[in-house]
Amino acid sequence: MEQIKIKFEMVKSEKNLSLDEIFKTYDRNDSNRMEIAEFNEMIKNFDEQKGKFEIDCLFKHCDQRGAGYITKEDLK
Repeated sequence: MEQIKIKFEMVKSEKNLSLDEIFKTYDRNDSNRMEIAEFNEMIKNFDEQKGKFEIDCLFKHCDQRGAGYITKEDLK
C-alpha cells in the first residue's frame, strides 16, 4: 500500500493534479466515491504493471470500512 501511495503522490505532483481533480477524472458517476471499476482504471493509469489481484487487494486495503467504495479521505 505504501508503494502505491508514493506512486499516487508522484503522479499527482508530476501532473499537477489535486485529489479533487483525480476524483473528478475517475469518479465517473460523480458520487464522490470511487467504486472498484473506477479505482481499477485509476491505478492502471498510474501503474500499468499492476494486475487485477493486486488492484483488488489495494482497493480492499483502502476500503477499510468494507463499504464497497473509497472516498477522498481514504486516499489521504
